[in-house]
Amino acid sequence: MLAIKNLIPCVGIAILVFGSIAPAISQPRLSLQQAIDLALDRNLQIKLARVEEKNGDEDLAQARYNRLPSLGVNAQATRNWGRTLDVPTYSYVQQRLTLANITASGQFTIFQGGQLKNQVLENKLQLDIDKGTVDKIKNDLVLNVVTTYLQILADQDVVTAAREQSDITKETVANITRLSAMGKKTIADVDQARADQTQAELNVVNTENQLETSTLTLKQLMEVDGDTVIVLEKPPIPDYSDPEFNIDKQRLYEEALQINPDIRLALLKKQASAVNIKLAKGLYQPNISLLGGMITNYSSADRQLHGVKVTGVDTIGAIVGTSIPVGAPHYVDEYVNYPLPRQLNNNLGQYIGIGMQAQLFNHFSAHVSLAKARNADETAELNVSIAKDNLFKVIDQALLDLRAAIKTYAASSANVRSLVEAYATTVRRYDLNLTNTLDLETARAKLDKAQFELIQAQYNLLFRRKVIDYYIGKPIIL
Repeated sequence: MLAIKNLIPCVGIAILVFGSIAPAISQPRLSLQQAIDLALDRNLQIKLARVEEKNGDEDLAQARYNRLPSLGVNAQATRNWGRTLDVPTYSYVQQRLTLANITASGQFTIFQGGQLKNQVLENKLQLDIDKGTVDKIKNDLVLNVVTTYLQILADQDVVTAAREQSDITKETVANITRLSAMGKKTIADVDQARADQTQAELNVVNTENQLETSTLTLKQLMEVDGDTVIVLEKPPIPDYSDPEFNIDKQRLYEEALQINPDIRLALLKKQASAVNIKLAKGLYQPNISLLGGMITNYSSADRQLHGVKVTGVDTIGAIVGTSIPVGAPHYVDEYVNYPLPRQLNNNLGQYIGIGMQAQLFNHFSAHVSLAKARNADETAELNVSIAKDNLFKVIDQALLDLRAAIKTYAASSANVRSLVEAYATTVRRYDLNLTNTLDLETARAKLDKAQFELIQAQYNLLFRRKVIDYYIGKPIIL
């Protein structure tokens, strides 16, 4: 039984001080920051939110472009036959002809009830909301990575403890079997030891399965293949008496209020809802615009006067008192084809003016839009209050959890120290046949349970402290 005596203090020290799985020397360790960076770089939800952010950026650019004048050109050419209106002459002709019409127009909005300005402001706020959504997804992802990272470290320590206890039970079976052969222990003692060994081996399997599950969760958060081997860095466990743990709740809440993404999103949506009310009010205002444009046309039936020519002599009378006729030249207008460029230039006309469009009645759509905008603004105001109230409750709970974790860790540490001594005493009494196997196994079971609870307590304490950092925007560094 000397080997058992030597193992007891070693197990206690290993759990309390080291408590981690020894990784392969050649395997690089994955720090928490590296895990966070990898998750942020590969997360699909973040990529999707960034695409939405790009769309918001384009919407903002479009809202700004809408303040520029609009310009357009319309060109149309047709081949006509039968009775057709010849636009240049405004007469109907019965022939085949080609017609063309070109119009260039522009419009500049002078007044639109503040719609253009408010739309720019609304789109800018929406872009800020999209950016805030990205930040919120990032923060939530970081917290999930930290939680899973610490869970893996805790599971690794639990596996280590379970394996240590399994080794102890193997040693116990060997020693009790030897003592039974010498007549110092009964068959029942041997059977009990073997049952304890089986239970310890089952505990190893269960804890290893839990470790594999938490490790796979972290890999999925980092978007890496499940077969990838990762070895985590083990952080130091903080001193629960550290003055840094004496945190003022009101100060913590005020700091969190400034950087919390949920609060920021709620405030941005409230600002956007106020702008939407202005947009809805703008529907009651007229739209006044400055107009201008040019128009020209072409017709294949149109001809250009080239000159006149004499085609003969027309009799216009006779010399008085005689029958001698008097003649005059017969003039005929001579037309040539009217070239397209010249027609377009000569037919060119311009206009400038001002236009107003006012909605007198549209089935109360403007009224309904304004009412809904005001309801949305009231909802946004309530959501700000709800977000602040939730944050205060979360801060309150986080501090309560931290204080509870400090107390649990201190109590668990003291419990393990006392049970290590108690188990060592029970082993010595067992070697002297002053107690039975049941007492020995009971003492060991209590120690096992206390060691597992201490492992959970120390990482729970570390996690609860990092949660406080998370709420006030500090980098989460182990």
